[in-house]
Amino acid sequence: SNALLAPAAGRLGDMLAAASASMTAGDAIALGFADFYVHSSRLEELRARLSGGEDPAAAVAALAEEAPASELLATLEWFEEMADAALGTPEQTLADPKAAVLRLVAELGSSQIERACALASEIRAVSPTSVVVAIAQLARTRTESLGVAEALVDDYRVLGRMFGRGDFSEGARAQLIDKDGKPQWSPATLEEVDSAEIAR
Repeated sequence: SNALLAPAAGRLGDMLAAASASMTAGDAIALGFADFYVHSSRLEELRARLSGGEDPAAAVAALAEEAPASELLATLEWFEEMADAALGTPEQTLADPKAAVLRLVAELGSSQIERACALASEIRAVSPTSVVVAIAQLARTRTESLGVAEALVDDYRVLGRMFGRGDFSEGARAQLIDKDGKPQWSPATLEEVDSAEIAR
């Protein structure tokens, strides 16, 4: 949810949203998406304890262990500064989200940091419209101080519109059906994104 991504440390929510990235268990704990880490090998035991009526807090506490180190936190050294320079305030991002994303990709791509350059490429590989919408929605969540319930309603509204676009089915085709990993986005590049469509 945007309500969880928006306050993530170091603007890492923007990174996750722009690159359509996933996170590890350590990342989820570090960024506040989860409170406890229970290894997958112990989930059946957790299910048994919960279905047996054990207090959920006690059951989780008994099985929780230290989460693996967060991989995302290492990017705090460089990403926040680049994102701040490129995206500015939420109000500035909302004024022209396409331009903000283009600035972010340019900032990352011109960096001497290898991971930053790789991130610029990852962002360019995602549906351009989706990237711009995701960054705009995070800015909107911040600007309007949306809570979890409000952000979920807003996400649902936007996702309903996004599913009607060809990029959703194209992404599913490229990843799940043909598995060629070569989606043909429309528009194909960030530069071609229609700002009027984003505003709608």
